[in-house]
Amino acid sequence: MRLLTMLRILHSFFLQKINSIRSETENADAPVIYVGPDEHLEEFATVTAEEVETLIMKAPNKTCSSDPMPTWLVKKFSNLLAPFVAVLFNVYLSTGQFPDSF
Repeated sequence: MRLLTMLRILHSFFLQKINSIRSETENADAPVIYVGPDEHLEEFATVTAEEVETLIMKAPNKTCSSDPMPTWLVKKFSNLLAPFVAVLFNVYLSTGQFPDSF
């Protein structure tokens, strides 16, 4: 399968999944998230792409309808996804800045 075709398939999958989640949750109450006053990170160790890929591959082969991507697909492309996940994770934790959608 050509890379462009593969990317189009992934793009289409995510768009459909996002639209489905949005339509199913548009009238839902906002979640209540409690964060205690003493809960914070003093320090953390960065992760590598290799560590992320190892964890992805160890994940159980389970998928539910609310998963944005099936596990088998994440595993199939873990070598491509892991470097980006590692960078995002490390930047979010090192800066303390997370996207509003989180």
